[in-house]
Formats: sequence, C-alpha cells, structure tokens
Amino acid sequence: CHGDHSVVNMNDNPQQAQQVAAILDFCGTIDIALLPFTGAGPYPQTYVSQESELKRLAEVKKLEFLDRYRSLADALAPKLRIPFAGQYVLGGKLAELNPFRGLADAVEITEFDQNAVVLADGGNGSVDTVTFEPTCVRKERYSEAQMRARIHSIAELPMDYELWFDALPTDAMPLRRLLPKAYRNAQARSSCAYDWHLCFELEEGWFACNVHSGNPSCAFVENPEAFYPRSELRVDLRYLFGLLTCVFHWNNAEVGSQYQTRRFPDEFRRELQGFLNFFHV
Repeated sequence: CHGDHSVVNMNDNPQQAQQVAAILDFCGTIDIALLPFTGAGPYPQTYVSQESELKRLAEVKKLEFLDRYRSLADALAPKLRIPFAGQYVLGGKLAELNPFRGLADAVEITEFDQNAVVLADGGNGSVDTVTFEPTCVRKERYSEAQMRARIHSIAELPMDYELWFDALPTDAMPLRRLLPKAYRNAQARSSCAYDWHLCFELEEGWFACNVHSGNPSCAFVENPEAFYPRSELRVDLRYLFGLLTCVFHWNNAEVGSQYQTRRFPDEFRRELQGFLNFFHV
C-alpha cells in the first residue's frame, strides 16, 4: 500500500481466510491484485505415465486452479485483476511433458472475469495504478501452432547438467558415498512423523531411506518393493550428482519437472518435498 493505492501480489500464497482478512484489514479496498491462475508444479506429468490418465488429471488440475482464481478474486474483490505467474513451457528432453501439465492460458481468465487484464509477455506490459489503464495487453490465446512452434524451438536445447557433467562417467560420481551423507543431513532436519521411504534408482539397484525423524534407516537394495509406503524417484544421475552437491536445488528440480516420481500409495505428502530440500551434502 502507498497512500490510497494498494497492490497485492498473491503468487505462491494459497488462499486462507485469516490471511485474506489480514490483507483486507491492512489495505482496505484493494486496487490491483496479481492472482495465480495456473499450477506450474510437477503434477501430474511427472507422477503418472498412462497418457489417458495424464490427460484427465491435467484437465482436472487446470479447472481446479481456475476455480481457485475465482475464489481468491471474490474474496479480495480488487478493482483490477492480473492473472500472474506459472505460465511457461518445458524445453529440452522435457518438452514432451508439456501437453500433460494442465496449464491455462491467462487469456482464459478474461473470458469469465471482465475486471481482468492480461499483460503481454516480454516484460513490456504495465498498468497505471491511478487510472488502471494497461499497456501492451494480450487479448488472444496462444494458438496450438504458436505453442508447437515455441516448444519445438527449445526442444533440442541441452540442460545445464548435460553441458556441465556430460563428460563425467557415471562410475566417477561418488553417489554411494554422497547419498548416505545427504540422507543424514536431511534426516536431522526432518519434520516427518511417519514412515515413508524415498527410493532413488541407480544404475545398479536403489538407495532407500526412511524420512521418519524418529525411525532413521537407509540402505542400498536391489529393488524397492519391500518398502511401503514409498516414493520411487528416477533422476538423471548427472542431475542427481548436482543436486547432492548443491550445484542444483531440489525445489527447482521439482518445479522444473526434472525427475519422475511414483508413489505407493499415490498420496500427496508436502513434508516429503521439505525433506528433499535438505537432501544434499
């Protein structure tokens, strides 16, 4: 807030009644709100392999985030709404995942919200906070041809880890020394009060570790099937090396769809990602 003007950025802020009440109490009437409208995370494209199920779950996700937008817009009642963040495409060898990410085009918001405006991509769009007049707006959805062309233009680009570690032989990566050390570091900070094994696929066998803060255990095993509940993680070993050594970060890896996960049972546990964020040496 500045004087009589107020702009609220709700990106990465899931709606909570207490939070909304505090914002309204602080700002009074909200002039402009930057509102999330689509989910940029790894689900379902890195959690499911069957194409028909991927398409179904992607549509469910898309509609769920549009409903979240409606709910937050109604709760905050800003004079102007800007659909914000989360809209990007995957390149390199991940390009094939794009059709299954369940992303909305920001222009879809304007089709049911007359108070919404979509600023053009490229960083040149702006909104006058006094008159609410925007510049450089986009009024048409990106066509399928435009999306295909964009994805095609980046589909052959290598990932950073492919450039940096391509010449490093897998057997030269000390993964069997790094993994137990990374586990001890994460386990010391674990907020998980239940048994759940994270199982990392290696060239030969797996590394399995329990996230339970009160029941630590880890081992190299031939297969992970004896562990339940569990998550099986398949990460390019070059990328895994970078994650374990803090060249890369697990949160970026998750949002960037850089690894595949299969859950048994198929349940969402937020604490598991928190555990992984400390899984490094």
